[in-house]
Amino acid sequence: MEGLVSALVIDGGVVRVDNVPLVVPRDYVLLKILWARWGSVDEAIRRGLLPVDIPVVAGYTGIGVVVEAGIGSNTALAGKPVSLVRVSENYMPPVIGHGFISPYTVVPRDHLVIVQRDPSYVILLDSALACETLRVLENKTRSVLVLGSGIYGLLAAYLLHSTGIEYAVFAGKNSASYPIIRELGLAITQSLDTLDSDAIVAASFDTLLVEEAVKKAETRILVLHPLIAYKGIPVRPFARSLEIVGVTGGKKFAGCAIQLVKKAWRVLSSYMSFVKGFIPPPSEGLPALGVVYEASSS
Repeated sequence: MEGLVSALVIDGGVVRVDNVPLVVPRDYVLLKILWARWGSVDEAIRRGLLPVDIPVVAGYTGIGVVVEAGIGSNTALAGKPVSLVRVSENYMPPVIGHGFISPYTVVPRDHLVIVQRDPSYVILLDSALACETLRVLENKTRSVLVLGSGIYGLLAAYLLHSTGIEYAVFAGKNSASYPIIRELGLAITQSLDTLDSDAIVAASFDTLLVEEAVKKAETRILVLHPLIAYKGIPVRPFARSLEIVGVTGGKKFAGCAIQLVKKAWRVLSSYMSFVKGFIPPPSEGLPALGVVYEASSS
């Protein structure tokens, strides 16, 4: 398929429906979208907090049915519902690559896994990142500070909670995430001094906050959201030895991620809004965990 599709586009602070070109490259597949999510990444782009070349097609994650494969993409995915389970340096929607809030989008075939036709899998990528984060930290840390209370940060903390590792989620005094954190039964802190953390999970795009937290604690391990690790959002180097790991997810975390989706979706989904068709989200009063769009043809 080559041609124009009508997509939700972020162009500076303006979000609009516009026609954009779509081509299926080598090793990519074409998805007919069922559900897509506007999340904190999309909102950060709209507010000018992330360095991107605008305009971009919005939609951090989504679920779709594979309808066409590019050259070299012969897979067993044809006709199957799939969801994003991995990002990489060269594909990180909507910062690098088309987002999902469109009737069709293209995705590298090896970044997808087969899922059920269910909107809960719009959080599969964040779940995979959380599962990888636990893999990085387990048996290597005694105390973890999670910076950021978006879906990735919440799910990483949820897994840490289940293992018995001491942890806390940092949230600002006016954070809209307090009710979610409490409903998930997670430990909260308003101070970077609460824990003498030897590991930090940077699930926030506020790199000044990350730097301040690392300076205050005897941190040995710093786990970075992929946008910070691979998009070049600068975190200044530190003099002491510090293991820095950027997570990307992947198929090896799919089993863990699917189980995590099933456990957390009921709570997380109650802090999202659900919309049919692709219309711009409100600039004020956006639900804490964003918007899930149902394609009108799904």
